[in-house]
Amino acid sequence: YLLYPTPKASFIMMSMLTELLDDARQKPLERAARIAQVSRFESSGITSKMIQGEFLRLTEQVLQRENNRSLYQQCFQIIEKGVSPEIRREVAYLFHYEMARSYYNQGNYLMAKKYFALALNEQPNNVELSAILVNSLGLSLRNERNLSAAADTLLAYRKRFPILEENNNFNAMLANAYAACFGAAFEKGKLSEGETFLKKFEELVASQPQISLESEMIGRAYSEAASFYFNKGQKTKARALIEKGLEFSPDNRELRLRKQMIR
Repeated sequence: YLLYPTPKASFIMMSMLTELLDDARQKPLERAARIAQVSRFESSGITSKMIQGEFLRLTEQVLQRENNRSLYQQCFQIIEKGVSPEIRREVAYLFHYEMARSYYNQGNYLMAKKYFALALNEQPNNVELSAILVNSLGLSLRNERNLSAAADTLLAYRKRFPILEENNNFNAMLANAYAACFGAAFEKGKLSEGETFLKKFEELVASQPQISLESEMIGRAYSEAASFYFNKGQKTKARALIEKGLEFSPDNRELRLRKQMIR
């Protein structure tokens, strides 16, 4: 073919490569190299879907059956170097998504969110993928004690992936993080920090009225804020905060008790 590039020679090479791909005895790294080689024959009928299918077969063998992430990454690196930019994007999405799913199924949500985010880089408008990323974010932050750091993490992801602004669960997560932050700040007597997070919370909820808020979190946060101002002798401000908290959580027992106490 190098000396005389005829369609016939090209077709024979493609046929030989596809035969090799069907050889079950082939080692994963060799199979990865063959996948990259056969992708060059787009003019002879090889499509991106075919390459994705072959990569998924490799995924099943190396990642799902053998749980060998290191080898799986080596296979991906071989393929991405030898395919067109279009095919590379599709294969990269599959690689990062499958890696994320592997970590998620093992309960490693920190690594799962990393790879789900990399997959979302390839398909930034994928609604289903963004929902899975939000779930991974929530699970990875559930034991985070630094409330401000948790809010910063969520903001960083929102900036990176604007589609998250359309996700009610993400907005609820951020709102609850803000509530936890201003409650903790007022409890520690940090007025400026408390007011900053309180403002962010109320602005977010005003722009996203359909989100679900944690009633217990709202009660605790607004109670702490009201107690802060009550102890400063600002009863009017304290009562206003209690009323505001009850707008978000009308049946909150803690806020109702505070309201009776501040009369």
